[in-house]
Amino acid sequence: GRVCSGGILMAAKRPEMAFKAGVVYAVMVEVYAVLGLLVTMFMLLFGINWPTAV
Repeated sequence: GRVCSGGILMAAKRPEMAFKAGVVYAVMVEVYAVLGLLVTMFMLLFGINWPTAV
């Protein structure tokens, strides 16, 4: 939310930075969000199997 709105504001102030500000920063944030979702789903579905001591 905040990164996207900041990107839009930067694109309005500096049009030459429109692609970098509006797209790249937002994509970077969303990639980490999706990565966190995938890790959480794998942990919930498969669990954490710690090796047991012999």
